[in-house]
Amino acid sequence: MSTTSSPDTDPGDAPQRVLVTGATGFLGGYLVRDLAAHGHTVIATGRDETRLRWLGDAAAAHVVADLADLPERGVRADAVIHCAAVST
Repeated sequence: MSTTSSPDTDPGDAPQRVLVTGATGFLGGYLVRDLAAHGHTVIATGRDETRLRWLGDAAAAHVVADLADLPERGVRADAVIHCAAVST
């Protein structure tokens, strides 16, 4: 019995809900757009609502919040990519 998946049925290729922290930064912004282009549902987080809006429709949801507040807000994702950093 073989347990090898074919490329057409690999569950790793299925679209996922991905939370991106630091989505308003250089790296996070590119990552949000790339994930969306590959069919993933992106939840973009950041501290600046205006900069989150710059992402347009690339993110399914824009969340202005401290990272510690996300579970209380009911934000759920299949994966988290942490791009947030301390900035001045």
